Amino acid sequence: FESYDHLGETNWSLLVQAVNHWHEPTAALMRPFRELPDWRIDDLMISFSVPGGGVGPHLDQYDVFIIQGTGRRRWRVGEKLQMKQHCPHPDLLQVDPFEAIIDEELEPGDILYIPPGFPHEGYALENAMNYSVGFRAPNTRELISGFADYVLQRELGGNYYSDPDVPPRAHPADVLPQEMDKLREMMLELINQPEHFKQW
Repeated sequence: FESYDHLGETNWSLLVQAVNHWHEPTAALMRPFRELPDWRIDDLMISFSVPGGGVGPHLDQYDVFIIQGTGRRRWRVGEKLQMKQHCPHPDLLQVDPFEAIIDEELEPGDILYIPPGFPHEGYALENAMNYSVGFRAPNTRELISGFADYVLQRELGGNYYSDPDVPPRAHPADVLPQEMDKLREMMLELINQPEHFKQW
C-alpha cells in the first residue's frame, strides 16, 4: 500500500515483522539481547498505532520485551490462567477480556517484559510506535515438522522396514507392540544420529 489515509485517525494499528532483518538502525535495538543465542531470538516487530489502536487482548507463547519508541501507550497484563481463545488471524491468538494485574502507561524509553502465556493488550493514547523483541520458543509439533523437512530435503532415512519372521496375530488389522516398537526405533535412530541433528 502507499497510503493509510482511508483508515482514519483513530483505532487502527500497522504491524511490521522482522524489521531487524532489513533496517540496520532498528536492528541496533537487539544489541542488549545478544547474550542470548541466535536460535532463541525470533525478530523485532514494529507497531505503529493511532489513538485507540491495538490488536485487542491476546496471548504469546514466548517471551516478549515491548519497548516504547514514540508516543504513549497503555498496557494491561492479566494472570496466566486458562482462557477462552479465538484465532481471527493465524498469527494472533486472541482471548476474552481479562482482569489486569499490571495496568501501566508506557512513555518513550520504557520497557515492559511479558512472560509466555500471560494475556495482554495495549492501545495507543496518541500516535505511538512500539518495538517488540520476540523470542523463539518452538513446540514439539514445529520441531518434528522442521526435522522432517530436513530429512526429506536431504533424502535421508532410506532404510525400509523389514520383518522376515512376521509374528501371528488374532486379527489381521492388529499392529503388535513389538512392531510399533520397531517402527518407533526406526524414527528415533534417525533423530539420534548426532551429525544429522546438529546439522539441522
